[in-house]
Amino acid sequence: MFAQAPQGVNYQGVARDNLGNPLTNQALGLQLTIHQGSSTGTVVYKENHFPTSNQFGLYSVQMGMGTPITATFSAINWALGPFYLEIGMDITGGTNFVSAGSSQLLSVPYALYAQTSGSSSGGPTGPTGATGPSGANGATGPTGSAGSIGATGPTGISGTTGQAVTEVYGTSQLVVSSSTTTYTLIPGLTQTITIPANCKVIVNTSGGIQSTGATSATFSVVDIGLFCDGVVSTTGGQRRIAIANTSALAQLISNWSFQQTYNLSASTHTFEVKAISGAVGSSNANVSSAAAPQLQGVLTVTIIKL
Repeated sequence: MFAQAPQGVNYQGVARDNLGNPLTNQALGLQLTIHQGSSTGTVVYKENHFPTSNQFGLYSVQMGMGTPITATFSAINWALGPFYLEIGMDITGGTNFVSAGSSQLLSVPYALYAQTSGSSSGGPTGPTGATGPSGANGATGPTGSAGSIGATGPTGISGTTGQAVTEVYGTSQLVVSSSTTTYTLIPGLTQTITIPANCKVIVNTSGGIQSTGATSATFSVVDIGLFCDGVVSTTGGQRRIAIANTSALAQLISNWSFQQTYNLSASTHTFEVKAISGAVGSSNANVSSAAAPQLQGVLTVTIIKL
């Protein structure tokens, strides 16, 4: 009588999640596929197993003793190798298998080939022969298939690219008289800025105005306007400053300070602060300055990235 080789080969592995952590005491779905010739060659056998990993994530199955899907294990002709084993896994214990790669089967399954090799019994061991010369190096084997791609991590929080605060100051004095009947740029109070997409723009201006009237019968009235791309803002973008001299005081100073918020397209925009006479008979008024900090105007543009 002759011993019958068992139709199975032990296989062990460690189940891990996409971060490399062992999946302990986890019910698994496992699919073993044997390819002939290369890692992507003809499928000669396929079977499913449903093991449970131990406390270290280790699982053990017997290749050839699972639930057959394609062909039968005993029908494999091991003489027609090489053969490659591909492992598919579903870490939820189901059948949605994801390939975990392939590797070549080496000597273990070929004990099964010895079962049908034609020898019914072994003869006596012959004497050890002399060591033969080293053979030439064999050809490089085919490249194994790439491993599965890990899960994509969560998207990080958006940065603050595009946010900025820019500020300019008055460079000289603008004299506004009753004949200043059109808005005139206050020297230095202009900025041209490239605004990124999805931004809110806050524009603030402030400064001082001095009436040049020298008696209690004089006054100065000046309108200050905030312009964007040549257009004065009609909602919250204009202020009127009125200065009335008294019998005790003359050449009085008053200040303006206001801001406007804009939703603008992503492009280059120009912001300006201008002044115009606000009343007939108004005495000349000195608007802003480069040398007098009490009067010097300021234009601040703040870009907020949404």
